[in-house]
This record gives sequence, C-alpha cells and structure tokens, in this order.
Amino acid sequence: MARVKPFEAKRIVRSQYLVKFSRKPLDEFDLRGFVLACSETLTLLHILETSTYTLNGYSVIRNEDVSLYAVYDRPDYYYESRVLRLKGIKPQPQPEIDISNLPALLTSVNECYPLFTIHREEISDAVCFIGRLVGMTPKTFALFEIDDCGEWEREHRYRFKDVTRVDFGGGYEEALALVASEDARKKKTRRKHDG
Repeated sequence: MARVKPFEAKRIVRSQYLVKFSRKPLDEFDLRGFVLACSETLTLLHILETSTYTLNGYSVIRNEDVSLYAVYDRPDYYYESRVLRLKGIKPQPQPEIDISNLPALLTSVNECYPLFTIHREEISDAVCFIGRLVGMTPKTFALFEIDDCGEWEREHRYRFKDVTRVDFGGGYEEALALVASEDARKKKTRRKHDG
C-alpha cells in the first residue's frame, strides 16, 4: 500500500507519481490517476483504468470530497507503479483546462472536447449526465444531453453546487461523440439528397 502523506500538490504534479483518491462515502470506488493540476477547490487527474492498466480520460474532483489519498512514490516498489513503468505509461499532455472554479472548468472542457460527463453523487451516485454546455448563469448551467446510444436528447439545467465530479476525454465520451457525429453527417447527406 502506498504511503499517505500531507498533500503537496506541486511536488505530486511534478513527480508524475500515481495517486489513489478515496472519496468515501460519496463514492465507494477509489480513483487512481496522475495529478495534472490542482486549485484550491479542484484537482485534475489523468485516470488510470486499473482493470486494464491503461489511461482513460480525465476527471476533475472537488478537493472537499477527498477523504483519503495515497501517493505511490516508490516506482520500483509498488506493484501499480512497476506495471506503469514496465508498460511505459505516463500522463499525457492535455489542452489547457481551467480548474480555478466549476464554471471555468466546464467552459474550457467544452471548448476542447466534444462531450463531458457530470456526476452529482450527493443526489444520486448511480446516474451521470453527458453532453455539451449550452448556457450558464451565475448559479446554474445548461447541458444539451446525449443518451447511451449517441442520440441527442434534450437540454437540462443543473446547479454548479451539485456537481461532484467532471469526466472528459475518456473512451465512453469519445464513443458517444463518434456515433453522434456520424448520425449528424448522415442526416446532412439525406437532407442534401432530399432537397
């Protein structure tokens, strides 16, 4: 097990060590990944999928929800660190994402990625919502949602204070974006031929 230490964000970001975050009771599953950036309220992770030992997108979590974390700071000692070293896995650079606050985060993610996922785990840990940002007020934002078949559904408004986690750039978001893009091209082609 990795050692739990005081959170030294700058050192952890520079070192590119794997970090495990526990957010219990909010989420029963731990998140493992590389810390890419931290603000006073948010932390950006490049997520490690531990079932396959592959990197799978990014997550931003609220710092207030972290109940425990562990830094895998001995690359030749911890199993997970050794696997990463042997597979040559390191965090990948990503576009500049603003994690100063949630509105800035959603705006910058929306500019860089076709879809993102929001979690509201204090309300329901079994449901997440995926889509594109289409509007914002000081306390809320509107998400044009996509369903699990890649079809655009509806616009729904959420409160910033309810969002506990934001995911983007992962395999699932990319798959939905591909299907939605193909469907949009087909509709455009049909309209061209019909018109």
